[in-house]
Amino acid sequence: MQTDGTAIFDQVDTDFALKFSAAELDVSGKPIKDYLGYESHVLVADSIAGDPLFSSGAKIYQVNFIVMNDSYVLPNWFDCTQPAVDEEGNCNVVWGAVQGRPADTFAELLYPAGAPPVGNWFSVGAGIEVRLVVGGGVHITDKIDPQHPVVTFTPGAWRYRTVNGEQILMITLPERFTSRLWDRGQQILAVRGGHVRRGTFTPAGTPETLGEINFNATAFEDIQANSSIY
Repeated sequence: MQTDGTAIFDQVDTDFALKFSAAELDVSGKPIKDYLGYESHVLVADSIAGDPLFSSGAKIYQVNFIVMNDSYVLPNWFDCTQPAVDEEGNCNVVWGAVQGRPADTFAELLYPAGAPPVGNWFSVGAGIEVRLVVGGGVHITDKIDPQHPVVTFTPGAWRYRTVNGEQILMITLPERFTSRLWDRGQQILAVRGGHVRRGTFTPAGTPETLGEINFNATAFEDIQANSSIY
């Protein structure tokens, strides 16, 4: 516990640490649905008719945390099917110019400067196709409307960074795509296990705003009493 009331979570044998803080709020007499905006609470909010209020003694608890170190994450997942996996079944592979197998190097992903933006792309989010262009530019094909895809070119949107002796490819996308990314944070590529993998970078000092809250017994009973789900 720190002198300011926060707590530090330091994962052993890694450079990853989080600084936690928590707050208690008395919500007596306030609209219940105003505090059910978190993703997992939305269905409950939709099941509540009218605008009931929390009763006396109802409280909520908000937990926030700050990333203490630069964080580079390359997730693994194994719930896809062939051929979109590596030799160990890891779905996190990026396919490059060499057809029929995942890319082993960044060079296999680089798209010729001045060439039309077709083929050789990979996805980082819903309807977002990315092509890395030689010289640092990025072609982004936005397919939020599949019938009318929009292609933009952003110069200087990727660069190399060396982290602990390993080369990372950092990608900077326009903010309008942030809400549609599969993984929150700056998009990165790195070579691990012989293949290029997709991941994210979170700089030290970044506040995590998950928006999740917890309820004391009184507040939860108020929710149960007014929801048709319970």
